[in-house]
Amino acid sequence: GAEGRTELQKEPPYCFRLAVPALVRGLSRLGLSVNAGFFLVTNTALFGFLLVLWLHLRDLGFSSSLRATGLLVVGLTQGAVRWFEYQYWMTDPAALFLVMLAFFLVERGKWGALLATSVLAAFVRETYVLVYPYVFLHERRKGRTLLAAGGRTAALSAVPLAVLVAIRRLVTPSQPDD
Repeated sequence: GAEGRTELQKEPPYCFRLAVPALVRGLSRLGLSVNAGFFLVTNTALFGFLLVLWLHLRDLGFSSSLRATGLLVVGLTQGAVRWFEYQYWMTDPAALFLVMLAFFLVERGKWGALLATSVLAAFVRETYVLVYPYVFLHERRKGRTLLAAGGRTAALSAVPLAVLVAIRRLVTPSQPDD
């Protein structure tokens, strides 16, 4: 928008991260300022990240006191939560939430929900791809063969990776993207 940093609209890698700016644009149409929209999206994502982390730690068998301690440590970690309170217009908090959600879904075996999350994440930030080695290693840990673990990982990553490639082919950056 006019209040935003228009020079980043075509600058790689920012120009490939479509979902959060589109969501903020929608919030702006509802009357929020661009800053308020990014602040709302960031804090909602951070809350979601901490909530899913809490649930994930519960699923892993941690007591309430250890889960609370874990959330406190993560919440006060510079790169996990605190930084985004200052840099609230970034796509990183939404990506962090989606990565944590993916780990949670993998451990619960919710493959359909994981696929949907992965497709959404392709529009948020490309670093989500770190989930796919986690899927592969999770499957190996469960006793799956290399071929079976690779097959599941390939099946889950095919559409999201195709979306990433399509975004990079359809969005023309202002300078070459290395």
